Amino acid sequence: FSKVSTLEISQLIEQNKLIQHAACYHTPDSLLRVDIKQRNPIIRVKSSISVKDSKGTPVSDFYIDLDGELMPAQPGSAIRLPLVSGYVRDRHILPLHDFALYLKDHDFWSDEITQIYVRENGDIELIPRIGSHTILVGNFDDIDQKLKNVRKFYKKVLPRKGWNAYRVINAKFSGQIVGEKNN
Repeated sequence: FSKVSTLEISQLIEQNKLIQHAACYHTPDSLLRVDIKQRNPIIRVKSSISVKDSKGTPVSDFYIDLDGELMPAQPGSAIRLPLVSGYVRDRHILPLHDFALYLKDHDFWSDEITQIYVRENGDIELIPRIGSHTILVGNFDDIDQKLKNVRKFYKKVLPRKGWNAYRVINAKFSGQIVGEKNN
């Protein structure tokens, strides 16, 4: 029992990308104990193109965890998280992580935003749960103000015009909302 390398066991477990930290040790009552801390995904990405994970491996279907690390998606698993799709590039990972943290801190938007789409030109669209519109934000710069403006639009305009009256709510430009009507 004393020849069991707890360090090797810990290192072997930590090779799994779903594990954040593993500690293996012998207890005073001659037990082998393994404490594992798993990663906590906050957003799922299914990209049309590949990005590189921390080891330089190209991936296109993955999670981003609380620490901004990429985790492999597990086939057949279903975690209720916002989905990112489209043309996600390496440069989008940190802003997507930060936006996912923003959503966690804002109950209304956490419930409302179900998907994030990255256009080929890099513009970001948010797909809400309610209505048939998308919210074009361009990028995540000044996202708090952009979403405050959209929320005002939701409160003042959509109750009069209807939740399906607009195809796009464009919040891309500072201080204004442009609604593109459905045909």
